Parts: sequence; structure tokens; C-alpha cells
Amino acid sequence: MERRMEGMMDRKIQAVNKRLDAFELRVLERPTPTIDLSSFQSKLASLRANVNAILATPTVEPQATPIVLADDTVLNALFSGTTEEGPEPTHTKGKRHRSSRTEEEKAQKRQRRHEKEARKASILDEELHRQRVRESIAGASSSAPVVEVLSVVRDVVSTTDGAVRVTESLLRVL
Repeated sequence: MERRMEGMMDRKIQAVNKRLDAFELRVLERPTPTIDLSSFQSKLASLRANVNAILATPTVEPQATPIVLADDTVLNALFSGTTEEGPEPTHTKGKRHRSSRTEEEKAQKRQRRHEKEARKASILDEELHRQRVRESIAGASSSAPVVEVLSVVRDVVSTTDGAVRVTESLLRVL
């Protein structure tokens, strides 16, 4: 039985070897594809030329400014109908406040600030009222000491540029 197996394996190996040999012959008999190197070289040369043209820095030659007569400048300024503004003074550069907020956002912020100040003033008024009530109750007896209360009075003042300023002053209440 082993001999039979060995014989069968040998036949299969021989069949595979024959097929491999036939395949190799077919591959070797095929004509080799011809590669046209000259077309590749010409395309490569044109690509290099394009890359060199892109990478080349353009040389800009300064052009001479035409000389304008002073009389022409004055006449042009008089009759053009537009006036040219001179350069901005150097002392004002960098000093402008450039806010990124819109006018609506600024108005909302002002409104919130006013509401906050009004709440504070309301709390102070309520405390002052409670203090007066306590004083009036204590004032009924002659032995009660007189208490001096300081009250903060706030005034809202609008300026010419639309900003709002709050002024505070102290008021003595006996």
C-alpha cells in the first residue's frame, strides 16, 4: 500500500512539473513589450521646464515715477472736486479703541448695568427705610440714642457721546 501511495505521489509531482515547464515556455515565447523611452524623456523634460518656470522668481524692475509739475498738482487739487486727506498724525495711532461689539450689544450691556445699579439702589433704599422704622420705634423712648445714617445717592448722567456715567454722593440722615 505504501508503494502504491509513493507511485501516485510521483505521478502527481511529474504532472505538476510538466505544467510548470509548459507555463515557462509560454511566458518565454511572448514578445517583450517595447517601451518608447524617447516619449517618456520628452514628457519629463517638459515637466522639468514647467517646474522651473513656476519656481523661477519674477524679477520686477522698478519703474520711474513720472514727474508732475507743481502747477498741475495745484490745479488738479482745485478742480478735482475731491480733497485728499493727509496721513494720520502719529500721535493718534494706536490710541483708538476699536471694539468688536455692535451698538446693540453695547446698549444691552448698558441696560444690564443700569438694572444692576437700580437693584443696588433699591436694596439700599429698603435698608434705609428699615433703619428709619427702627429709629422711629426707638425714638418713642427718650433714652434711645440718635443714630446717624449715611445714605448713598446715585445720579445717572449721560455724556455727549452717548456713554452713561454714574455719580455717587453721601447723604447724612439723622
